[in-house]
Amino acid sequence: MAELSIGENETFDYIVGAGGIHSAVRECANIAYPGFDLKEKWSIADVENWPYSKTFTLTQMKPGLVAVSVPIGENRFRFVSSCENALEAFPLPLKIHKVRREGVFKISVRQAESFSKGRIHLVGDAAHCRTPVGGRGMNQGIADAVELAKRMAGNQMDGYSEFRHREDKKVIAIIECGRKIVTAKTLVARMEFNTVLAAAKYYHLLREDSAGLL
Repeated sequence: MAELSIGENETFDYIVGAGGIHSAVRECANIAYPGFDLKEKWSIADVENWPYSKTFTLTQMKPGLVAVSVPIGENRFRFVSSCENALEAFPLPLKIHKVRREGVFKISVRQAESFSKGRIHLVGDAAHCRTPVGGRGMNQGIADAVELAKRMAGNQMDGYSEFRHREDKKVIAIIECGRKIVTAKTLVARMEFNTVLAAAKYYHLLREDSAGLL
């Protein structure tokens, strides 16, 4: 039985917490959400039309400062930066027709100790959160939801928490490794960053060459 915010009680087979990092379901279930907060503020801007329309662009202007541009739809692009103004931080000339939204936010890296407690289950940011590096946030949430729905349909809920907790932990570890490389301030780490970019470029060219042979 669950008590709703309007004061009424309802009975459900399952309760799914999908309310983001401040999930009321997780908090009411007293499921711990350990992790840490990054010191710096990050920013985001969704815009329309700019010259590099089909390109994922990753730049590192100075130690610790990174800015990214990602195509997210028809004539839609997202800028993300590890500072408070993603558009001002971007080093390439911007000819933007329209800014749809902008925001500044703090980032937490956390994972719930368990994704399940009795008939209560967590998905998405209610279960885990990470930096936007790698763009895996939505994918993780979808993977949680698909796994949970499959188990609900088959009435086989045992193992959901263990499986998704393990898989999401792996993804968060990879993302954290990438974040530390692209935002690092040491000379060695910046050399690693340049190596990663060179490898990514080589892999892209290799795929184009392979495609041309098919």
